[in-house]
Parts: sequence; C-alpha cells; structure tokens
Amino acid sequence: MKEISFFPAKTGIQTCSCDNVSLHSKYDPKKEACTFADNLVVDFLPTLIIVTEPVLSYCAEFLRKRFPQTKLVAIRYSKQFDFCNHLWDEVYYQNNLSPLLQNHGEEGILTAFFTAWKPSAIIFPQEHAQVWSTIKTIVNSARSILMTRAFFAQRWIKNTIKFCIRVKNTYTIQKGNSPILIVASGPSLQDSIKEIQKHRCDFFLIALSSALRPLLQNDITPDLCISTDGGYWAKEHIASSPIPLALSGESALYGKDFSQGIVPLSYGDGPEALLLEKCQITTLPAVRNGTVSGTALELALTLTTGPVFACGLDLSSNKGFQHIQPNALELQSSQNDFRLSTKESRQYKAQLSTGSLEIYKNWFKSKSAIFASRFFRINTTPQIASLGTIRDIDWKEYEHITSFFAQNKKAKLQFPTLHPTPLLTHNQRYHKIIETLSLWIQKEIPQEVLEALAPTEMLLAKRSKQQDYTAPQEKGKDILTKLLSDIQVHGNIL
Repeated sequence: MKEISFFPAKTGIQTCSCDNVSLHSKYDPKKEACTFADNLVVDFLPTLIIVTEPVLSYCAEFLRKRFPQTKLVAIRYSKQFDFCNHLWDEVYYQNNLSPLLQNHGEEGILTAFFTAWKPSAIIFPQEHAQVWSTIKTIVNSARSILMTRAFFAQRWIKNTIKFCIRVKNTYTIQKGNSPILIVASGPSLQDSIKEIQKHRCDFFLIALSSALRPLLQNDITPDLCISTDGGYWAKEHIASSPIPLALSGESALYGKDFSQGIVPLSYGDGPEALLLEKCQITTLPAVRNGTVSGTALELALTLTTGPVFACGLDLSSNKGFQHIQPNALELQSSQNDFRLSTKESRQYKAQLSTGSLEIYKNWFKSKSAIFASRFFRINTTPQIASLGTIRDIDWKEYEHITSFFAQNKKAKLQFPTLHPTPLLTHNQRYHKIIETLSLWIQKEIPQEVLEALAPTEMLLAKRSKQQDYTAPQEKGKDILTKLLSDIQVHGNIL
C-alpha cells in the first residue's frame, strides 16, 4: 500500500501527496477542483459522471453544481480515501467493477461520462491502467447488449403479444417454507442425479429449461420449469413439456405448448408488463437477468422462507459437452456434424466462448453477500469457479442445513403450491391487444415501450441536449403498425 501524506494546504483545508507528487493543490484544492469541473467538455446530458480515484473528492461539490440531475460515481484505487465516500452517490473499487453495468444497465453506461483525476494516474499507474481497461470492457459489453436488444426487439414484443393472446391455463404460486432446489444443466449435475432422486420428496424442484430433459430421463419430475429466453431455439428445451412452465411474456414457446400450465412472470417494465396488465393476466414478479439461473434464484428466494440450493450451476467452460446430456440444442447441432466439421471441433470452440459465463459468474459474486445466508451451491467439483461468498457444499452438508432450518421453524413444512388464476377469454385478450397497439400508434408510445422497440434511437435522444424523441417515436410506430397489420390482416403472429 502506498503511503499517503495528509497536510493542510495554504487555504487551511486538507490536501495530500504521495512520493513527493501532489494529489491536490498545495495552495487551494477547492479552486483546483472547481477548474477541473468547469473544464470538462461534456456535449450531452450524462446520467452518470464517473471519476476514477478522485482522492479527497473536492471535485464532487462542483460537479454537483454543474450537473444537478446527474448521479456522481467514484472509482477508488485506494481505501485510504474512504472517509470522503459520502460525497458521492456511489463508490466502486478497482478490483470489483462488474456491479457498475449490473446496477445501471447498458443505457446508464452508454449515457455516462467517464473522466480521471489526473494526479491519481501518476501515483497509481497499474491500478489506473487496469480500471480504464475494465471500463473499456464494460462499455463494449453495454454496446453489445444494446445491439442485441435492437436486433431482437421485434421478436420479443411478438412473443409477448402471442403469449398474451394464446395462453390458456395460468397459475400463480403460493409461498411456502420448504427447501427449494434449482437444477441447472452444467456437466456437474451428473454427480448429483442419485442424490436428487434420494431426496426428491424433501424440496420444491425448479428446473432450468436446459435441465428438463436430463431430469425427466432420470425419472426426476420437477415441480416447475423456468425459461426466460426469447430466442428461437430456446423453445426446443421445453417443447411438449409435461411440467408447469414459469415464463416471461418475452419467452419463446411453440404454439402447441400454450395449452400447458403456465406461471406468467413479469419483469415490471417495457411493453411486456403493460400488455400483460392490459390483458389482466396475473403474474409473479421476476428480476430481469442475463442468465435464467439468476432469475430463477431471485424467484426461488421469494417463494420460500427456507434455504435455496442449486446444482449443475457450473458457470465454467468444460472439456467436451458444456451441458449435461441429453440437450435439445446439442441434438440440433449434431445433425450438422460431418468429417470436416466434427463434434470435437464444435465442442472445442464452445470451450473458448466463455465471455457470457464470466459475466454470469461475476453477477453471482457481486450479489453473494445478499444471497449467502440462504443460498448454497451443491458442488463437489474443485475446478468449478467460486461464486464469492456463496458456499459450495456437498449433499451431507445439504442434509445438515435442511435439518438446521427445520429445527428453527415452528410451523409445519409447507411446499410452494400452484393455484389456477382467472383469465379473460381469448377474444377479449385479442381485442385488448388491438386497442392498446392502436392507441399507441395514434397518440404517443410510452417511453418504456420505446426503450424496448427503439433502444438505439432512445439512447441517442437521451444523449442529446435537445432531448428530441421524434426519431424513436417514428421507429416505434413503424414497428407497431406492421405488427398490427400482421395480427389483423395476416394473422402471422398468432
């Protein structure tokens, strides 16, 4: 740790230096900070101003005066300046920046202004280089997510419209106090199959969609299967599922499967939430997440006061198959294997594609302090990466933990239970959708709908000082007009 020297400046307020390099002015640190804030060239309206190692944080006062509606964020290289953290809305540290994207989303990152307190770069060159490299990665990730949203925007709203009109049997879940086991499809799941069979009557079992087939093949029947993926191939995992499905409106589903029992999930934002509400479909609140395992965990924690466990949650690349078999997508991919493009070469490429796994793993790590008291990963494979303070346990520890929770509960063990919910008729929901889309086209599309339909245009509008939303409104109305025509004239969506 570098030794920082604190001493009074000529004006009497505190200043500091390190290795004979001043981190603030020796004469008037506040005037220096005011000049810093005034000289920033910011040609848009930032939602965040992010300053790397602002030391004693005198600049925060002047940044707040110049940008009163903007959140101020500091990224620390050293904890020796933590006593100034109260001057910032948020503070992050150089070795843990992943929550920045998770907390503010891609729009927040792409409407942020990043700047450095220059003296810190001289004193902390390695930390400075690492942080700005990470910032570049975060910004690139945010751009990638925004591009993905823009590409899939029409598919997701089509999925939602289809869901609202075609769903036939809906359920909600009454909370309980029993253990819940979430089953993911990592290869390590194979090690737990026999134990799941042995303890099956002890917990409410939620299967991630890619784990459904392996469980059924081993005569393990989940209580619920969850899928949040709106992509075309995702519906292969849950095709003809005999298990009740927890689905967001955006989730992909074959038309024939809408007759299954469905627990509708709502993220509470965007066109999905508005259309589900318009159609009076009862939903369970869910948290939007890059990985279905994160959504499943946060849902499970609301469905019980007891402990929540997960197995098959590897979040690591693996030699050979990346998922336990059978896997619906592997069955599809294997049909294209041949002598010059083999299964082995395809699997090797999959081993190298670990970017998403790293993001998902970092999400669990960033939330581990919140989850650790009630969430445990069942894992007996040493090479699987840690999830921060979330404990890895074996099945003997599982028995001990469930026994401990049971002893501390006076109430009888109650499993979460599914109950049917009322639905408007198919025709009533159809007309609700038509009315809502027509109203948006004729008048004004709500901003949260524009965020989904025209994310790039909305970002540009937010960044402009004029805050002109004409372009996103026009694009949104073009998309909705085509959707309305598809529904009324061609019936393509339905």
